[in-house]
Amino acid sequence: MKDHSTAYMAGLIDTDGTIGIYYRGSSGYQAGLEFYNDSKEVMNWVVEHFGGTYKVKKDPRRLTVGYRWTTQGRLHLCRFIDILLPYLVLKKSEASILRQFLSLTGECPDHRKYLADTCRFVKGQRSIVETDMLESFLRNKPNLIQAYVAGLLDGDGNIDTYEDSVRIGFTNMCEPLMDLLIKMFGGGKYKCKPTTWRWQLGAFRYQENLLLKVLPYLVLKRERAKKALNFVRERLATERIFGAPCKKFVIQSELMGDHESALVEKPEA
Repeated sequence: MKDHSTAYMAGLIDTDGTIGIYYRGSSGYQAGLEFYNDSKEVMNWVVEHFGGTYKVKKDPRRLTVGYRWTTQGRLHLCRFIDILLPYLVLKKSEASILRQFLSLTGECPDHRKYLADTCRFVKGQRSIVETDMLESFLRNKPNLIQAYVAGLLDGDGNIDTYEDSVRIGFTNMCEPLMDLLIKMFGGGKYKCKPTTWRWQLGAFRYQENLLLKVLPYLVLKRERAKKALNFVRERLATERIFGAPCKKFVIQSELMGDHESALVEKPEA
């Protein structure tokens, strides 16, 4: 398993994943990890790289068909959490508690209840991310950070091209994560709902930089990113910033070739 694929999956789980410990009556407490998405293509990618299964999840409130992915058995769930933990940001604490729960032997109902209550409490504090956790994330290799951000964008982000503009953004309850995106790529944030923040990236030169960095790792919004990047570059070709031509960013594939060729790992400098 390539590290960038795991980092991308962590971005998906941090946006569209659900982690918890639930009381099932006579069955006692049970661990759960699920992932939801509207794209069958994304689900097939997840199954190909991480195993598991998915099925249609019907929602009468929505017109689009959604899908629900789950792991297969306790051992598979343990392995999945173990490889994912180093790359999670928003749900790292929940995943760590779940891993402790899975390592328990015997009945120990009091300890299981304690972990279930703790996991539920941590879930309620998800909008708060500790500074040391963000700093730890930034110590990852650049390609792993970019793959994680690609997962965020494929989850709760948007990359849209209009007649006269490109709009790139990401919506989440966690304000510190928005600050992290601003620190890495620029842009700004605003509160779009009482408990929800939105990060928006506007300037063409910043959009080009972001698109080139996340494009090799996108799955769902890859074609949208290509279209947006072509539009941005056409606009940048006619603009001059601070009296000098805009800097051109490049990547190995330069938007050419198939998806796999764009995912080739670059040697470290």
